[in-house]
Amino acid sequence: MARGAEEALQESGSAAPAASGGGQREPAAAGLCPICLGDLDNAAHVGTCLHTFCFGCIRQWAAVRAACPLCRQRFGRILHTFTFSPPQGVGRGRE
Repeated sequence: MARGAEEALQESGSAAPAASGGGQREPAAAGLCPICLGDLDNAAHVGTCLHTFCFGCIRQWAAVRAACPLCRQRFGRILHTFTFSPPQGVGRGRE
């Protein structure tokens, strides 16, 4: 999480307003993390509302406050999926 984002969290307790108007797309819909405002890196979802953030960003956020930065719903889980791709040649029969 960017230093400015950490300071904003400590000051306001929220990374963004609870509701946004004006027909703008949510940052995650544009491939951006609403916390750091950078490209989504290792995407993860909040368990209650399924809003999407960088895994590292939401993990740090949850250490301070276990409520979604966008809608402020409390959560107890971060949903994070990863895939494993074995190195080439591993897991295949001998050729």
